[in-house]
Amino acid sequence: MTAEEQEAVSTWRRSVSAAIMAKRYFPRDPSRPMPVAGGTALIRFSVGSNGAIYTPQIAGGAGEPLFDAAALTIVLSAAPLPPPPAVLLRDSGYTTLSVPISFERRPI
Repeated sequence: MTAEEQEAVSTWRRSVSAAIMAKRYFPRDPSRPMPVAGGTALIRFSVGSNGAIYTPQIAGGAGEPLFDAAALTIVLSAAPLPPPPAVLLRDSGYTTLSVPISFERRPI
């Protein structure tokens, strides 16, 4: 990759992260009196040339199904993402990445 391509990839990854983090929330379970402490889910998904999200899946669970489900919802709600740079697109027209989504309980 050229320096320009590397910069384009870095800029795109920051944009993707910002779009996903803008949708982040702390999920609540109404059946529990206190929310669970926290965790991090690793979500793997593909992004098409138009920014569409395909095949999101849990690559590493947070140890809490509530967080895993929320992480998938967060990623899907961020669609469409910025289109990836051409250098990242495979012959099939998409790129795959993994994004950690952390949940931490804030003091009330």
